Amino acid sequence: MESVVTAPTLFIGIGALLWLPLSLALGRRPVFLVAALLMPLAAIGAALSTNFHTLFGCVCLLGLGQGFSVTSVCTPLKRRSRTDVNSPS
Repeated sequence: MESVVTAPTLFIGIGALLWLPLSLALGRRPVFLVAALLMPLAAIGAALSTNFHTLFGCVCLLGLGQGFSVTSVCTPLKRRSRTDVNSPS
């Protein structure tokens, strides 16, 4: 049962590695729409799950979707810090 709590953390990291290149290649809006669609579907699947394996899969999909929030917050901060450092004083 501990894996239901720890596995999404792993998938948040995997999601961050997945969503960042996709958002740079396709733009943030389509990637955001996919992640926004994935989250409620995975939550509904987890709520309606009847066995452990379905719950585990849905919770991992939730972690994958949450990985986008990590990249969407960190990417603008990274870009802002680069422009601040490189701008002439």
